[in-house]
Amino acid sequence: MNFILNSGLQPEVAFADGVKLDLTKTFYPFGQQPQPGTALYLKCTEAFSKRGAKVTFYGQVAETALAVEGEPQLLAEYWDGQQWQSLGADRDRLLIFFKQGYPFELDIPGDLASTKVNGDEGLWIRIRIVEKTFPAPARLPGRVQPPIHRTK
Repeated sequence: MNFILNSGLQPEVAFADGVKLDLTKTFYPFGQQPQPGTALYLKCTEAFSKRGAKVTFYGQVAETALAVEGEPQLLAEYWDGQQWQSLGADRDRLLIFFKQGYPFELDIPGDLASTKVNGDEGLWIRIRIVEKTFPAPARLPGRVQPPIHRTK
Protein backbone atom coordinates (compact mmCIF):
# COMPACT_ATOMS: atom_id res chain seq x y z
CA MET A 1 0.00 0.00 0.00
CA ASN A 2 1.08 3.55 -0.52
CA PHE A 3 0.10 6.35 1.83
CA ILE A 4 -0.33 9.98 1.07
CA LEU A 5 -1.62 12.62 3.39
CA ASN A 6 -3.21 15.88 2.33
CA SER A 7 -0.86 18.35 0.75
CA GLY A 8 1.30 15.50 -0.52
CA LEU A 9 2.93 14.79 2.84
CA GLN A 10 4.17 11.34 3.62
CA PRO A 11 4.82 9.86 7.04
CA GLU A 12 8.43 10.21 8.11
CA VAL A 13 8.36 6.77 9.67
CA ALA A 14 5.92 3.85 9.76
CA PHE A 15 5.98 0.52 11.56
CA ALA A 16 3.92 -2.65 11.29
CA ASP A 17 4.24 -3.50 14.97
CA GLY A 18 8.05 -3.63 15.42
CA VAL A 19 8.97 -3.80 11.73
CA LYS A 20 10.02 -0.53 10.09
CA LEU A 21 8.28 -0.10 6.73
CA ASP A 22 9.99 1.19 3.60
CA LEU A 23 7.48 3.81 2.48
CA THR A 24 9.02 4.02 -0.99
CA LYS A 25 7.86 0.48 -1.77
CA THR A 26 4.70 -1.56 -1.54
CA PHE A 27 4.23 -2.88 1.99
CA TYR A 28 1.96 -4.88 4.26
CA PRO A 29 0.57 -2.34 6.76
CA PHE A 30 -0.19 -5.04 9.35
CA GLY A 31 2.60 -7.45 8.41
CA GLN A 32 2.18 -10.61 6.39
CA GLN A 33 0.31 -12.45 9.15
CA PRO A 34 -2.02 -9.87 10.71
CA GLN A 35 -3.66 -10.80 14.01
CA PRO A 36 -5.85 -8.98 16.54
CA GLY A 37 -3.62 -6.50 18.34
CA THR A 38 -1.37 -5.91 15.32
CA ALA A 39 -0.92 -2.19 14.65
CA LEU A 40 0.28 0.16 11.95
CA TYR A 41 2.11 3.17 13.45
CA LEU A 42 2.47 6.41 11.48
CA LYS A 43 4.60 9.44 12.37
CA CYS A 44 4.15 12.70 10.47
CA THR A 45 5.26 15.67 12.55
CA GLU A 46 4.14 18.34 10.11
CA ALA A 47 0.57 17.04 9.84
CA PHE A 48 0.09 15.67 13.35
CA SER A 49 1.36 18.83 15.08
CA LYS A 50 -1.54 20.90 13.69
CA ARG A 51 -4.06 20.53 16.52
CA GLY A 52 -7.64 20.66 15.27
CA ALA A 53 -6.67 20.04 11.64
CA LYS A 54 -8.30 17.42 9.47
CA VAL A 55 -5.87 14.98 7.92
CA THR A 56 -6.95 12.95 4.91
CA PHE A 57 -5.22 9.65 4.25
CA TYR A 58 -4.93 8.37 0.71
CA GLY A 59 -3.75 4.89 -0.18
CA GLN A 60 -3.32 2.75 -3.20
CA VAL A 61 -3.92 -0.94 -2.76
CA ALA A 62 -1.40 -3.14 -4.52
CA GLU A 63 -2.39 -5.97 -6.78
CA THR A 64 -1.36 -9.27 -5.24
CA ALA A 65 -2.06 -12.91 -5.87
CA LEU A 66 -3.76 -13.00 -2.48
CA ALA A 67 -7.28 -11.75 -2.03
CA VAL A 68 -7.89 -9.24 0.73
CA GLU A 69 -10.87 -10.71 2.46
CA GLY A 70 -12.35 -10.67 5.90
CA GLU A 71 -13.92 -7.99 8.01
CA PRO A 72 -11.55 -7.13 10.83
CA GLN A 73 -12.51 -4.36 13.20
CA LEU A 74 -9.97 -1.55 13.01
CA LEU A 75 -9.41 1.28 15.49
CA ALA A 76 -7.48 4.51 14.87
CA GLU A 77 -5.80 5.84 18.01
CA TYR A 78 -3.46 8.56 19.30
CA TRP A 79 -1.27 8.92 22.41
CA ASP A 80 -2.57 11.53 24.90
CA GLY A 81 0.47 11.46 27.17
CA GLN A 82 -0.86 8.64 29.36
CA GLN A 83 -2.65 6.12 27.14
CA TRP A 84 -3.84 5.40 23.62
CA GLN A 85 -7.21 7.04 22.89
CA SER A 86 -9.66 6.52 20.04
CA LEU A 87 -9.63 9.10 17.26
CA GLY A 88 -13.31 8.40 16.61
CA ALA A 89 -12.68 7.30 13.02
CA ASP A 90 -15.49 5.46 11.27
CA ARG A 91 -14.49 1.79 11.39
CA ASP A 92 -16.17 1.00 8.08
CA ARG A 93 -14.18 3.80 6.36
CA LEU A 94 -10.95 2.46 7.84
CA LEU A 95 -11.69 -1.03 6.55
CA ILE A 96 -12.60 0.27 3.08
CA PHE A 97 -9.34 2.25 3.03
CA PHE A 98 -7.25 -0.86 3.67
CA LYS A 99 -9.26 -3.08 1.35
CA GLN A 100 -9.94 -0.67 -1.54
CA GLY A 101 -7.83 2.45 -0.98
CA TYR A 102 -10.68 4.94 -0.51
CA PRO A 103 -9.52 7.99 1.52
CA PHE A 104 -10.50 8.62 5.11
CA GLU A 105 -10.16 11.66 7.40
CA LEU A 106 -9.03 12.08 10.97
CA ASP A 107 -9.24 15.14 13.21
CA ILE A 108 -5.98 15.83 15.04
CA PRO A 109 -6.83 16.12 18.74
CA GLY A 110 -5.58 18.96 20.91
CA ASP A 111 -4.04 16.59 23.44
CA LEU A 112 -1.98 14.48 21.00
CA ALA A 113 1.33 13.99 22.82
CA SER A 114 4.76 12.76 21.85
CA THR A 115 5.73 9.18 22.68
CA LYS A 116 8.30 6.60 21.67
CA VAL A 117 7.38 3.87 19.22
CA ASN A 118 10.14 1.33 18.64
CA GLY A 119 12.66 3.80 20.05
CA ASP A 120 11.54 6.68 17.78
CA GLU A 121 10.16 9.73 19.64
CA GLY A 122 7.43 11.76 17.98
CA LEU A 123 3.74 12.34 17.32
CA TRP A 124 2.25 8.99 16.39
CA ILE A 125 -1.10 7.68 15.24
CA ARG A 126 -1.77 3.98 15.18
CA ILE A 127 -4.38 1.87 13.44
CA ARG A 128 -4.92 -1.40 15.24
CA ILE A 129 -6.74 -4.62 14.46
CA VAL A 130 -9.16 -5.03 17.35
CA GLU A 131 -11.05 -8.18 16.33
CA LYS A 132 -10.86 -10.79 13.62
CA THR A 133 -8.24 -10.34 10.92
CA PHE A 134 -7.61 -10.37 7.21
CA PRO A 135 -7.49 -14.04 6.04
CA ALA A 136 -4.89 -13.03 3.49
CA PRO A 137 -2.34 -10.25 3.90
CA ALA A 138 -3.63 -6.75 3.35
CA ARG A 139 -1.02 -5.19 1.13
CA LEU A 140 -1.03 -1.58 0.20
CA PRO A 141 -0.32 -1.10 -3.41
CA GLY A 142 2.68 0.64 -4.60
CA ARG A 143 4.49 2.92 -2.34
CA VAL A 144 3.13 4.52 0.63
CA GLN A 145 2.79 7.99 -0.55
CA PRO A 146 0.95 9.33 2.36
CA PRO A 147 0.20 12.79 1.50
CA ILE A 148 -1.31 14.05 4.58
CA HIS A 149 -3.67 16.72 3.61
CA ARG A 150 -4.42 19.23 6.27
CA THR A 151 -7.55 21.28 6.21
CA LYS A 152 -8.89 23.37 9.01
